[in-house]
Amino acid sequence: MGIYTNQSTSWEQYLFFERTFLEYLRYVPLSSNNNDVWSYQLSDLIVNIGSVVDSFFRNSVSSKSLDTFQGIQTHRSNVKNLKIQEFHDIFNVQYGLSNKNVYELKNYVKLSPFDKWTHNGSPFWWTDYNKVKHNRFENRKQATLNSTLHALSALFLLNVASPELIPYLVDIGVIHRMGWGEEYLKSHIVDGSINDAKPNMHEPIHAKTELFGYIYPNKSSKFDEAEQKRILSPLNKG
Repeated sequence: MGIYTNQSTSWEQYLFFERTFLEYLRYVPLSSNNNDVWSYQLSDLIVNIGSVVDSFFRNSVSSKSLDTFQGIQTHRSNVKNLKIQEFHDIFNVQYGLSNKNVYELKNYVKLSPFDKWTHNGSPFWWTDYNKVKHNRFENRKQATLNSTLHALSALFLLNVASPELIPYLVDIGVIHRMGWGEEYLKSHIVDGSINDAKPNMHEPIHAKTELFGYIYPNKSSKFDEAEQKRILSPLNKG
């Protein structure tokens, strides 16, 4: 995926949402007991996050990485009218978003924000976002802690998997691997996954913020849950 706006803009927007959500968690912590908690603050947050996800997809249709994607010119000529169904047919088909996992680092919970995304079926948080967006009064209880968490994790994933954003995120230290220089690290990541033409690795390339972590998939090297947890731990500064 990619965006044609300034590279830092999308990430700075994401970080603003993450800081806002973390502030909310001071009063309502992440817990399965709180999954269905809703609030007007969460209503504002999920609508804003969903809107940025929509913009991210819409802008990413112009990404050079999609130039050879079948039918992309038709989508580009109709970009203002694209719906979640077309976003699936482009981005999930091209990048396999429904198979990618993000880790919530407060409790080390695995999230799959695009799980079960099909042409005819939207992620549950996207459905909740749309309901709140179109009728905040009637659907206010759809703005739950769990829906907002998954929406935010989706935006995190879109950023760290974007070919245009990856070099920037390496430069600012969001994406790293201990012992590798920036340019060498960038050369190992292709469209959000590890370039398997490169040698096996004993330490995964990963992206990490205060709230989320992502291990870049690599067919040549597998890392078990314990190893992934160690790498993504806030105590690991590598």
